[in-house]
Amino acid sequence: MALIEKADLIISMDWLDLAGVFRLALGQAQTQTPADKTIIHCSVDSYRTNGWSMDHQALPAVDIPIHAEPDQFILQLLDEIGSDKSSKTKTSPEPKGLSHWNERITPTAPTSRQASMTLWEMAMAVRDFAKNRQVTFARLPIGWPGEAYEFDGPLSFLGNDGGGAVGTGPGHTIGAALALKDSGRLTIGVIGDGDYLMGVNALWTAAHLEIPVMIVVADNRSYFNDEMHQERVAEMRGRPAQNRWIGQRIDDPRVDLVAMARAQGFEADAPVTTTDALAKSLKRGAEIVNRGGRYFIDSVVEPGYADTGPDQRSGAGKKV
Repeated sequence: MALIEKADLIISMDWLDLAGVFRLALGQAQTQTPADKTIIHCSVDSYRTNGWSMDHQALPAVDIPIHAEPDQFILQLLDEIGSDKSSKTKTSPEPKGLSHWNERITPTAPTSRQASMTLWEMAMAVRDFAKNRQVTFARLPIGWPGEAYEFDGPLSFLGNDGGGAVGTGPGHTIGAALALKDSGRLTIGVIGDGDYLMGVNALWTAAHLEIPVMIVVADNRSYFNDEMHQERVAEMRGRPAQNRWIGQRIDDPRVDLVAMARAQGFEADAPVTTTDALAKSLKRGAEIVNRGGRYFIDSVVEPGYADTGPDQRSGAGKKV
């Protein structure tokens, strides 16, 4: 957010709800007061802009709109700015030592935590598991840290529903697993507990149709995105922000997510609270799915989705 505020030039590559991001970063509606910076927006979202439904959310005020797919634009951009080097790189082998930018990040996941792990720690464990495996992430939850993204092809991550809905994760994951059945890829859906609870019946379909798939729930026991929304509204209206949890926490009594998965025909073990336990469950789940089965993991994480790194494990990470 601070970088957005300081930037002179911003290039958006098909960013979802760009106007909403600017509103959060700059504290005002961009459609009313355009940002004092040059904004380039590469997207084909205008195809779905509809004045009747307004499901496109606020329209971003941009200086240079580029009506194209970002990957095509990037190829042309790289060709233009790298024209002096293109003749060398095309005939020369790739320099040794080049690696993905986030390979410099070492997953830091303490094994002594007994209550729960942070979303960062969970993501690092999942990232480490997926290395050197043919994994397709059908879904990833809100707040999943960018450092955990280590994708090497279009089937590495299939994206989200694009509409901000809750409850679509299980169905999307199982639909993707059906499409990838017998492909040799391990389909994993990492979803929030709220998303899981609203679409848990989709797991029965996977069992009924014998679709190999793994579901991993980041269990923060809350519809946390709505907690953040209620906090923002409370601050705007001068009401106590500490009441943000009302109507959003999924606790007291705690829901038995594992029992619900087993009831739909999935194999599952007890909830995991440490990265070591999560790593073992992921390995066991992969073995079961590779044999044609279905596996569920309840990964207990600390409330929130704002942890962005090992230096913020106190829970004081910024809101996103």
